Amino acid sequence: GPKFKASSEPIDPAKQGMSRSYGSSNTVTGVGQTIPELVSALFRQTDHPIMDMTGLTGRYDFALVFTPGVNQLAGNADEAPGLFQALQERLGLKLEARKMPADLVIVDSGRKVPLDN
Repeated sequence: GPKFKASSEPIDPAKQGMSRSYGSSNTVTGVGQTIPELVSALFRQTDHPIMDMTGLTGRYDFALVFTPGVNQLAGNADEAPGLFQALQERLGLKLEARKMPADLVIVDSGRKVPLDN
């Protein structure tokens, strides 16, 4: 199950939010965040869409530190783990590759239309 804690109620609006820092290791920290908000932040770190299938509906506090671009379960002991491993170890969540139906928008051409001045 999840290894992060539910936010204490009521959530202080001054402390609620998500922060991200990027570098040799990335950090995503959330206070009073929902799982869809976490998924949105993680989507920016992967090449694939992420779907929330946890069923968790509350607000949570978490801190996740990971090395970008590191293979899902491999990594150097001197650096933060990759995203997949960090999610499992720190938050108790698991990313699994699955084939799922998805809506797509395909733009097959574009035309520049002049505007009257």
